[in-house]
Amino acid sequence: MKENQSKWVTRPPLPPEIRTEFQIYPQVLQQLLYNRGFDSLDKAERFLDARLPEDVKDTHPMGIDQASDRLEKAIANGEHIAIYGDFDVDGITSTALLKSSLEELGGQVSTYIPHRVDEGYGLNTKAIQALRNTGVDLLITVDCGIRAITEIEYAKKIGLDVIITDHHQPGNTLPKADLIINPNQPLDPYPNKDLAGVGVAYKLLQKLAEHKPHLKPEKFLDLVSLGTIADLVPLRGENRHYVREGLRDLKQPHRQGIFALMGVSGLSPENIQASDISFQLGPRINAAGRLSSADLALDLLLEKDVKQAGLLAQKIEILNNKRKELMHDVRIKAENMALVDDEIPSILFAFHPDFDQGIVGLAAGYLTEKYHRPAIVGKQGDEVTIASCRSIDEFDIIKALDMNKKLFLSYGGHSAAAGFKIKNENIPALKDSLTKFSSITLEKIDLTPTLTADMELSFNDLDRELLKQFHMLAPTGMGNPQPQFISYDIYINKCRQVGKQNNHLKLELSDGSTTFDAIAFRKGELSDSLPSRVDILYKFEENIYRGRSRLQLNIKEIRPAISLSPQTDI
Repeated sequence: MKENQSKWVTRPPLPPEIRTEFQIYPQVLQQLLYNRGFDSLDKAERFLDARLPEDVKDTHPMGIDQASDRLEKAIANGEHIAIYGDFDVDGITSTALLKSSLEELGGQVSTYIPHRVDEGYGLNTKAIQALRNTGVDLLITVDCGIRAITEIEYAKKIGLDVIITDHHQPGNTLPKADLIINPNQPLDPYPNKDLAGVGVAYKLLQKLAEHKPHLKPEKFLDLVSLGTIADLVPLRGENRHYVREGLRDLKQPHRQGIFALMGVSGLSPENIQASDISFQLGPRINAAGRLSSADLALDLLLEKDVKQAGLLAQKIEILNNKRKELMHDVRIKAENMALVDDEIPSILFAFHPDFDQGIVGLAAGYLTEKYHRPAIVGKQGDEVTIASCRSIDEFDIIKALDMNKKLFLSYGGHSAAAGFKIKNENIPALKDSLTKFSSITLEKIDLTPTLTADMELSFNDLDRELLKQFHMLAPTGMGNPQPQFISYDIYINKCRQVGKQNNHLKLELSDGSTTFDAIAFRKGELSDSLPSRVDILYKFEENIYRGRSRLQLNIKEIRPAISLSPQTDI
């Protein structure tokens, strides 16, 4: 398979005046702060302390005051409230947060999360009618609804009041709901446009709590942390503040379901990090909606009984293991279908009847990450295909779909990720349109993926004191990446394949005086081709296994050593 060979870039050293400004910090941390855009001590301190930004303290998203009043009225009058969520981690945590908090206030609350395969993303009229038939008076959406023009119109027609809470980009026309809370709607003054859906729900909870002192919003920050990290919104400013506070709560989990999920994941609560949510807890919560029903994950987050939480966590673990197996097969087949004569097209397509609907988004993400191209993978039915899209910074996938909206039965998403349902007869027209548009859009852009290192380090610089500095940057993730480094002319002492499919590499690396264990995920095919001396781009981290802590290099890319590079003066 032809794969984009990435180029390595090292960020420029910080200027002398910034080094003077940051002189209270260790030299590596100075460079890391500068690399993240900080040029003053005050900005750096606010970031490291994860302080809540001043501009969000006295500003609220539009509609939040009226929505709080409407919910208080509904609770006081005994109205039946339904929360309509999404089947991903963000939607599930949003649903759990609002259900729990509204019930604390005495509300009569039910929930509805659509089935990923049977119903697809977002609202649908059949579900809305079913909710109305059960006596629902007020419908509140979380992490969805901002593009549901027809569905909201139908809900109003059959007598429902509707409050939309969402964070996705709206279309040209807003739904005619009673109230809309979305910082990204036109003219909304709220400064943080990067809230996850659970963050928007949390803002509503905070507003409700202003008149209900017994309601403590901060005890829901564990859910906010889960949803925010998993939804890949930037971990800066307000998001960073909530996630750091939520991670502190997760170290002593008070929800039985989260504690049980940590148990089946092999995680120790006291050591929980943002990356554990990204790669362990988040995928397991998502697995429920991918291969079964997202209600299973919602039930887990709401469960208070220890035994029942354990049983639910075990069911999710079984689904997650199945998800891994399916993903392996779909990934290989989608990759073979997406490339044209072993060349990389401007946009990658893979549609097949055998693909599992719950896995296509993961496969699209894999293709986008590997080839640095927008990718669309879908399960093809007899008459209709349901597909997921993932994209790169250089290509706005929702804009591309907007240009073809007449071809879809339904669609939605944002610039980096989207999904749609389409009649099979319209697929050739869609492929043709998107291929032409992507070719024009990306024609003059260098699509060679770039791996950026914060700086060059020698193995002698890597110690536990350096890890303490990294902890000051936490939580890391989207918008605040985990530090990455380059080391040149490193010796491979040992190398072997690991993993069920032998798709990972376990290495022992040395610079001649200092030795480290290393792991290179999805690099197993390199085991027989690596020379004895290599250059590496990596993350430096602590690996805790069965209570034992070891320093480890997490290799992002490894190449034959082609030159000796002078060590950077840090």
